[in-house]
Amino acid sequence: MFLFALGSPVHRALVGYKAAVSPSGRTARTRPLAEVLAEFLDTHCACLLGRHVLQGPALLVPVPSSIGGRPSWNGRHPVASLGEQALALGRQAVRDLQLGEILRPGTRPPARLDARVDGYLVDGSIDLRGRSAIVLDDVFTSGSRALSAAAALTAAGAEVPAVVALGRLVRPEHNRATAGFWADRRTEPFDPSQCARCASSGAPRRVIAWRRSDPVVSERLAA
Repeated sequence: MFLFALGSPVHRALVGYKAAVSPSGRTARTRPLAEVLAEFLDTHCACLLGRHVLQGPALLVPVPSSIGGRPSWNGRHPVASLGEQALALGRQAVRDLQLGEILRPGTRPPARLDARVDGYLVDGSIDLRGRSAIVLDDVFTSGSRALSAAAALTAAGAEVPAVVALGRLVRPEHNRATAGFWADRRTEPFDPSQCARCASSGAPRRVIAWRRSDPVVSERLAA
């Protein structure tokens, strides 16, 4: 959905919602991010799914931790709670999605720059044949966890048309090419009417009024 660098307001928001220790703190930090995600999914659900809506409602599948859920979140990964709130807040397009907490760590958890088809296992009681599944993550770094999740879902029979991550971490100091990329992109404002797919595919999308109800989140996303 947007790019960010270490130490930026967006980085602090994405880290902070997971680091909150109290239930009230989690709710307060997760709600603004869930609002942004709900609006994004509602606007772009059609172009994300494309023609991949097959049988039943499409699934929104959170990428779990490589080592399991957090005890402070009652065993859940925070991104699952984020997805749950987003679906509850969304309009009809989002409500046509269904949260699917169906992945768990596999025999060889994915490592950075090392996606693995057995990095995650799918709940064996769920029949994914003919189902569409969008992979959801909060932070996209190397992509190994998201790609491992997509591989596991595909192996179980699902169609995976897209991965949605709230933020992609860019490290300008990594090399000259990354520094140049960041220099070109860092001043571009966050435009919720565009996603990585709809601009190139020409797929239809719902044009809605962008609701930025939280001025702090607006400031963070515009940074």
